[in-house]
Amino acid sequence: ESGGERTFIVDHGAEYLFQPEWFDLLDPADYSCVYVCGLEVEEKTGDVVVDFLERSGLPVFFAPGPRLRRIDPGLMERVFALRPVLHLNDDEAEEYTGTDTLESAAGALYALTKNLVVITTGERGACFYDGQALTQVPPVKVERIADTIGAGDGHCGALMACLARGLGPEEAVAKANAAAALLVTVK
Repeated sequence: ESGGERTFIVDHGAEYLFQPEWFDLLDPADYSCVYVCGLEVEEKTGDVVVDFLERSGLPVFFAPGPRLRRIDPGLMERVFALRPVLHLNDDEAEEYTGTDTLESAAGALYALTKNLVVITTGERGACFYDGQALTQVPPVKVERIADTIGAGDGHCGALMACLARGLGPEEAVAKANAAAALLVTVK
């Protein structure tokens, strides 16, 4: 981003060279869900990841990040067909859908996945769309933000844990907001 946020250098290692045999070692019965980010499916072996997701039958949480528009459209169709819970920020949602409101972006994304869409909105907290309405969940205020790196991943991880425990979307997003707030207070 123009201010330097989310800027990093990547040395392409194993996470960009997925092999089908690696996934043969995994028993989907050992897992309750899968978290996938955009970097993992963007590269030339992204189809190997999606092949596993299709075979596994596991619920998918997909946090594409700013790479969303760089992922092959055919591969994105396959990911969306898995009905993932989408987790992204407001800029990513509006840019990908070409819309200028969170409600229209959330609706467009839900139309692609037919599943929960969670959109973080920075200091405004986060919102979710469940196919019925866009619900804004307020943030947990912090006195000082030390570092926002990892806030989205922390938010998504907390969301996954809360949903796995049977919490509804509003309570899960509220707890994810609290986790992200705690995370940004440390460098």
